[in-house]
Amino acid sequence: MRKKYVSDEELYQIIKLHQSGASWLMIQNRSGVPRRSAKKAYEDWMRNQSIEELKAARVNIAAEEFREHVDLLIKLAESVVDGMKVPETNKVTINADESLYSLWEKKYRELKNYNPDKTIEKREKQRILRDYRMLLKSLQYHTREKVRWEVLDEWKQAWNNAVDYSKELRLEITEVIGNILNNQPL
Repeated sequence: MRKKYVSDEELYQIIKLHQSGASWLMIQNRSGVPRRSAKKAYEDWMRNQSIEELKAARVNIAAEEFREHVDLLIKLAESVVDGMKVPETNKVTINADESLYSLWEKKYRELKNYNPDKTIEKREKQRILRDYRMLLKSLQYHTREKVRWEVLDEWKQAWNNAVDYSKELRLEITEVIGNILNNQPL
């Protein structure tokens, strides 16, 4: 006996009849498809449905995990952005990038339980800086639509302006004090 091709309309009819409780013989009589072909077509359809449901479940789980991951990244990014402050002290002498590096180095020391008196080798510092820059870039990329990252650039600019202003102020103060001391007799 040759295998009979089952059209989509016939398959739909077979599925409806089988799900309503009809026997394979009754399905054969009503659809005109041999019962073995009908049963094989139905089993293939069921197997396909199971595979598709499994794929859909996997995609849903992966999507949910990714969504949770992105939500955590967004929270982290927001806390970084919210924590950006313009320096208020007159002891600020390093630029914004160096300031970020010192924060990263401090975190690294905490994670690695480094002795604060022990220096970190230059090569290790470069690796730390590279890792954190890559992490920050990745964080910015993945959260670009949820976090206003321009704040980081604004903070860097404000920080660097404060450093420049602080240097200028120190120079002016030194000059004024020098003038005062030069004009006063000892």
